[in-house]
Amino acid sequence: MPVQNVPVERICEIAEAVAKNTHLEKLHLANTRATDKVANVCITAAAAAVTLLLADRRDKFSRTFSQNMCKLASCLHHLLPPPHNTSAISRLRSSTPYISHLCNLI
Repeated sequence: MPVQNVPVERICEIAEAVAKNTHLEKLHLANTRATDKVANVCITAAAAAVTLLLADRRDKFSRTFSQNMCKLASCLHHLLPPPHNTSAISRLRSSTPYISHLCNLI
């Protein structure tokens, strides 16, 4: 939603807030009345901003997805294989029940 007639001071405040923001993925600004002060603040903010890389966002999403799937209330929980028989697993060289192993990694 476009916002018009934003004062220069307000744009500088927004740019300074962007530098500290860890959730922002995109910000589109267009200002024909921008001064050098606005440009400098925006450049400084863009350089200091902590932006999440695609790989970081993908990792966070997959971790959250797996955590949610391990919950009994999840509609996908029934797709997980049933827990193994622990008495048979304990006789193997490396015994780890599948469900607890999957859910504990996250």
